[in-house]
Amino acid sequence: MKRLYIVIGTAIIVTICAGLNYTRPRFLFGKKGKKQRAYYLATMYPPNVLLERDLPRFFRTYSIATPENKEARKAAKRIAASRKAVKAGNGNLRVLLKAWDSSHVQKLLDRQICGMEFNQAYLSTKSQERRDDLIMWCLLATEVVEGFFLESVDMLESAFILARQRGIVIQSASSDKRISTAYYLHPRNLEVESSMATLPAEVLTWILANPEEVVPNLSEYRQMLQEYIHEAVFSERGTDNYLVLEEICQQTLPKRAIARQCGVNGGPTEGCCYFVVPESEGGAFSDSSDDEDT
Repeated sequence: MKRLYIVIGTAIIVTICAGLNYTRPRFLFGKKGKKQRAYYLATMYPPNVLLERDLPRFFRTYSIATPENKEARKAAKRIAASRKAVKAGNGNLRVLLKAWDSSHVQKLLDRQICGMEFNQAYLSTKSQERRDDLIMWCLLATEVVEGFFLESVDMLESAFILARQRGIVIQSASSDKRISTAYYLHPRNLEVESSMATLPAEVLTWILANPEEVVPNLSEYRQMLQEYIHEAVFSERGTDNYLVLEEICQQTLPKRAIARQCGVNGGPTEGCCYFVVPESEGGAFSDSSDDEDT
């Protein structure tokens, strides 16, 4: 009988503990550290890449490399490297990167997440750069993601641990009155009624109000958009909500660079533009002697 009582008593104690752990987990194990919600980022594949078509998965592994999917494989490797870079060295911070291709964009259009006016503007726009702007700021305005970087950007390091709930913007190398539109992270913990909280929706509205028919020159459009965002960030809203990085265009990799953008869209053809953390912000980053392919 004693053994029976011991078994019954043990079962009762285990049941009570299991119930407490389910309903009040901190009652048994104390308070756990507050878990930060994940950062959700987005980027785009080149317009000619369709993942399901070019890189079909077979038992969770990409299919055999072929001459036809060479460009798709290169794009996938770049994004995989960027994904690894933004996730590394962030302590307890989780960073999730979603890469969009045109099939994902089509689903977004079909669901009219950003409205009919957005759909019409996207379908009537011929410039891929403008289309990428529309998609990225739509995703930000609808809070699907809270940050993005363009397909032309390669991430080298992560600056999330330095952001400390702030957003991240890039001071353009072309002018101190412009913010680069290649990379943006929206600040957290903003009051709902704050004008800064509505910045993505305002930028999207500006893009819709300045289509190709209104501003046909792409360079002029880019300058106007970057100046608009600069005014929004550096106006009365203040820069305390942002970690402001510097864009430096040169051939060698500078210290404290977190990303680079090379080629026609990202600076001089023979070199690259780098997004660099100011020394005043702290943090350990790559040395300029690092290999260019880091």
